[in-house]
Amino acid sequence: MCAGKPVICIDSGGPGTHVSAETGVKIYPTSPQQVVSEMAVALHKLHQDSNLRESLGNRARKVAEQKYHWDRLGERLMDTYEKAVKVPEIME
Repeated sequence: MCAGKPVICIDSGGPGTHVSAETGVKIYPTSPQQVVSEMAVALHKLHQDSNLRESLGNRARKVAEQKYHWDRLGERLMDTYEKAVKVPEIME
């Protein structure tokens, strides 16, 4: 994503949580044959459609800069820590 390229991923575990229809193609696995087939279709579609490839890649780059830049990751981590240690008001 940070290289400005669309992502094709299997929606299982980590990658599926980061890729959206705006940044790439998710493949929902049901069988190995289906995954290979859909991956081939996605690769072919992106190869043939330069406008789609560029628009997904540009959006992927923007998302990577907004969400995954080192400065942003630090802010998000700090927010997570602050939420984890915050005492709920009803307990105060």
